[in-house]
Amino acid sequence: MDISGDKETEYMITLQILQNHINQRVLLAHAKKLGLEVSNEDIQEQYEMIKDQFEVEADFETALKQAGLTKKELEENIKNDLTIRLLIMEEAGIVVTDEEIEEYYEQLLMYIGEDLPPLEEIRIQIEQELQNEKMQDTLMFILEDLKKEYEIEILMEAPKPSEPEIEIQEEFPDMEHSGEEMEMIIEE
Repeated sequence: MDISGDKETEYMITLQILQNHINQRVLLAHAKKLGLEVSNEDIQEQYEMIKDQFEVEADFETALKQAGLTKKELEENIKNDLTIRLLIMEEAGIVVTDEEIEEYYEQLLMYIGEDLPPLEEIRIQIEQELQNEKMQDTLMFILEDLKKEYEIEILMEAPKPSEPEIEIQEEFPDMEHSGEEMEMIIEE
């Protein structure tokens, strides 16, 4: 997607990337403060699960290269994701029960049928999916509280107004215009 010259879109994308990065750093800092850590075994298990999605090693290597990642960076990303997941689960008290996993599997079985692998082969993926659903409900509340606690504020300047808005401001320099006032002026 080429956004060159579209300062508003560029601003919005940059702001979203910045917010995501800040959110991740805040969550990781809080997890560290609480002493939450994930095991190397959990990291390697997730790494292998990702790697196993590719039929041959070369395809995995190509996908890493296309994503601009090394194996070490992928492991670090996995560690960060698992740490944030652990934090949210701890803070929100999220627990996925065996009954919920089995119920979800039964629903999948109804839609997919006999082609669905046995529950034990996909138990981890189902558990993660259920965790994700529960985590999304609580993530924003946790982030808002942490941003207040850490006193985080984004001070990124918005792009300058577009040409029609500048012309209106030049035509009426002594007036402050709200969006509705500006629409009325443009219509006149």
